[in-house]
Amino acid sequence: MPDSTTPTERRKFGREDRQACGSTGGAGQLYVVATPIGNLEDISPRALESLARADAIAAEDTRVTARLLEHHRVQGKLMAVHEHNERRAADSIVAQLAQGKTVALVTDAGTPAISDPGATVVKKARAAGFKVVRFQGRTPR
Repeated sequence: MPDSTTPTERRKFGREDRQACGSTGGAGQLYVVATPIGNLEDISPRALESLARADAIAAEDTRVTARLLEHHRVQGKLMAVHEHNERRAADSIVAQLAQGKTVALVTDAGTPAISDPGATVVKKARAAGFKVVRFQGRTPR
């Protein structure tokens, strides 16, 4: 599959990040994916590709993420990760990573951060030794 990143994106991300959407070789990976703040078109091609390739998409609000996926004709298995189930969901995600699966983590808008649901997911995935790969949103032109 040809590299769909723009020259600007290639400069911004290292080789390891560009290859992250490829085969994981049996080791699970957690993708931390930036989503649009407002306009559904404001998402990078790499972010969309990561969502399409993930075995599961862990979302703050599955209804919001479902609209984004539908808009871009991306199919994905959604699971909820919010303030009420974050610890349980983190354990479930780490278990999926242990099975060699790739899980994409998204919030309703922007990049999952320290105070967003999902911080526990990232912390537990890293503690378990799994690779965490970030996919930034679209950069202004």
